[in-house]
Amino acid sequence: RLLIKGKNEDNEKFEMKVGVMREMQMEHAKCALSAAIKFLQVKMMLYHLHLSIHLF
Repeated sequence: RLLIKGKNEDNEKFEMKVGVMREMQMEHAKCALSAAIKFLQVKMMLYHLHLSIHLF
């Protein structure tokens, strides 16, 4: 009985850790994605600026 109880507690702790890690990975992915989008936006702005300087 005690062994089974200990195992269940370990499983719960493990599942919590996995859940936390997933949350962190999701947050990290969101940050990376928004950073990439911002980078692309800036790149496009600079590209348009570059073009307009050369055209006019």
